[in-house]
Amino acid sequence: MGKPYAQELEQLHSTYAACMKMDISGLTKTLEDCYCLPLVAIGSGGSFTSALVAAHLHYRHTRCMALALTPLQFIQDGQFRKESAVLCVSAGGRNSDIRKALQVALSVEANKVIVACARKHSPLARLAEGNLNAKTIQFDLPAGTDGFLATNSLLAFSTLFTRAYVNAFGEDCSLPADLTTLMSATQDGQFSLAKLQSRCRPLWQAGTLIVLYGGATRAAAYDLESKCVEAALAPVLISDYRNFAHGRHHWLAKRGDSSAILALTSSEDRELAQKTLRLIPKGIPIVELDFPGPDPIASLAAITTVIYIVASAGQTKGIDPGRPGVPQFGQRLYNLRMESSSVVRESTSGSAVAIRRKTGALLESSLLKLDMHAWLTHYRGFVRKLTKIKFDALVLDYDGTLCDVSDRFGPLSLSIGEEIEKLLANNIAVGIATGRGKSVRTALQQTLKRAHWDKIVVGYYNGGECALLADEGSPQKSEATCDELAACAAALEKTWWSSIFSNIEKRKHQITLSAGPAASCKKFREVVGALVEQHGPVGTRVLTSDHSIDILAPGVSKLSVVHGIKNLLLGEDDAEILCIGDRGAWPGNDFELLREPHSLSVNEVSADPVTCWNLAPLGSRGVQAMLYYFRCMILEQDGFRLDFSGVKRRLHER
Repeated sequence: MGKPYAQELEQLHSTYAACMKMDISGLTKTLEDCYCLPLVAIGSGGSFTSALVAAHLHYRHTRCMALALTPLQFIQDGQFRKESAVLCVSAGGRNSDIRKALQVALSVEANKVIVACARKHSPLARLAEGNLNAKTIQFDLPAGTDGFLATNSLLAFSTLFTRAYVNAFGEDCSLPADLTTLMSATQDGQFSLAKLQSRCRPLWQAGTLIVLYGGATRAAAYDLESKCVEAALAPVLISDYRNFAHGRHHWLAKRGDSSAILALTSSEDRELAQKTLRLIPKGIPIVELDFPGPDPIASLAAITTVIYIVASAGQTKGIDPGRPGVPQFGQRLYNLRMESSSVVRESTSGSAVAIRRKTGALLESSLLKLDMHAWLTHYRGFVRKLTKIKFDALVLDYDGTLCDVSDRFGPLSLSIGEEIEKLLANNIAVGIATGRGKSVRTALQQTLKRAHWDKIVVGYYNGGECALLADEGSPQKSEATCDELAACAAALEKTWWSSIFSNIEKRKHQITLSAGPAASCKKFREVVGALVEQHGPVGTRVLTSDHSIDILAPGVSKLSVVHGIKNLLLGEDDAEILCIGDRGAWPGNDFELLREPHSLSVNEVSADPVTCWNLAPLGSRGVQAMLYYFRCMILEQDGFRLDFSGVKRRLHER
């Protein structure tokens, strides 16, 4: 099993070169979208180090909580899931543990799910590709698969994550163009494997190796411990410099004659490390490896150095780390599957999933059990009411409902377009409520037949302007705000933080701050809200979406689309209209629309038990949930009804 470790070392240079040339625009954009979210990075074995790298970079650049967990830790500790971005890292994408973790992340509807795999078309990637809400980053290594230990895949993930985070958040830090330059900074300007092996030889003559680390070198320390244990090279104890002072130093008092210390240092902890090492009893071998430069470069250089250090250990111990030999019981351990007893079990019934979304808590919590009967009554009443009505029209949010936010500037997907066409062909009026302008009109006209354009009312700029899709003069182009927003617009131009938003778009009844990662940050929503409170008239509102913050003039509302359908198309005040959006929780930009008596959400819901429920299947969100709702619609003459009972059968028929 595996391949010679020396061969893997020879391929590191080509792996680094390939990763420096690789297009990372997709990964960069994906990480930008996670700007204001905590990150849970998941990996097993060598991929756990890659998860540590991602977590370190995420916290460094976003200051949001970031954790690296094993699959079992993630599955058993549900508190980190729902509101987090979940990153599943796997070199080959074959092991059952990471696939189970991905299944759980999708089923509990984590805020964002990302899969990074160093092999195209792996089982893990295929599992993710079946879900529209998962983003997959996959590539083939020029070196092929790793041997027994993670080497080239680890370097690849670490390099790509570092490049992407630096690009996404604008850090003034350029990675060296080649691996030799990266490594030379650690050895007086010239990297030499022989020199590194000579320096580290005393470490392997001792019985136990203690590895001390700081923030930039933490992942490298964990990786050295992992490799030395997995290949049976040496027992390794790891600690950061200050935790070592809280009792772990006592190991040296009792077993110092059979121990050695490897100190990994960087600019942020060099002084602390040197003070610590001066207090170590004489006679204990100490090797200090320093990694200068910015944190991302120091971290990457330390990880790469560890890969080479392991070669030194293998040479001294007479073990090839790339193929140390795996016993039969080890194969059996690896192939074990996590049974249901190892996995947190949650009810997947329709009512349980819908109620869990409403309450934001697991049904198993003791507090929620007291309310279960009431919530179940609300759920059944809502479904009963919804399925008894014949609807005359449908009003839909656009971004996040009809299209994924990342695809919002192109035409609608063929599947979404076909479903809307079926409604229009049955003389069912359709309304589109969007925070955008002409780009939505263009996308809809590209997707839908011209003959149907007079059956569609579009509410541009969150309902600030309503018109038929056929109206080429709408929305009106204007960069001058109305009098009510003039003071807010002026204050925006003067405030220091306006540069955070890469695009500020002023329209007559709306100001949109967008196109930057800060646009979805809770703190900046609060800052914008404070500005509006100070400068805007009564009734001015601040709404949020996944990609923007909108300041709306008093009276502007997506409900204008509902009124527009009644006035322009139906001529009936008592028409039954179903509203569907994705941001039903306050202060989401669909909150008001989904307060209507008959409303569904494809993502976030309000706390109102009477309306704005999400009835999509477990794990479905956004476009995927919208397609489910379309397939629950039973067309009748000039209208439709909802039937959630036979949707699986109709799904196959369509």
